[in-house]
Amino acid sequence: VALWTRDSTQDDANMKIGQILKAKLGIPDSETIRYEIHKDSAARTGSSVKPHLVIPSTINNMNGTARTRKFSNNLPHIGPNNQKSE
Repeated sequence: VALWTRDSTQDDANMKIGQILKAKLGIPDSETIRYEIHKDSAARTGSSVKPHLVIPSTINNMNGTARTRKFSNNLPHIGPNNQKSE
């Protein structure tokens, strides 16, 4: 499934869009989704491209809000302003 956004530099907005998409599609909490920049995907020479953002797994709290679970894959979690979080 591909979803295009207007501006790949708007990390906060794109992360929120990814979270909404994941929830609406019923993607399990144990799964992550990737946000790739179109020009990077189009220019790739191999079978994959490094994601710009990773929408991590979430665990719903009792009050209905979601909190981020630590991303345990070998891909880095890239947050707002392209900063990698540990």
